[in-house]
Amino acid sequence: MAAGYTVYVRHGCHLCEAMTTRLRQRGIAFTEVDIDADAGLRREYNDRVPVLTRDGEFVCQYFLDEALL
Repeated sequence: MAAGYTVYVRHGCHLCEAMTTRLRQRGIAFTEVDIDADAGLRREYNDRVPVLTRDGEFVCQYFLDEALL
């Protein structure tokens, strides 16, 4: 079964755009979640985006750590 990746982002965030672009370039499917659409996520992640998780577990934040994929 393939890992379920999720990227928590904020629109207009250059780090978020860089991470999602790199994931797409590598052919990695992921779900993108806008933290500003949910008050709870905004409180949890506010200045920490982007955050990448795999199957609900933290992988990395700010920059894609490709060694952890």
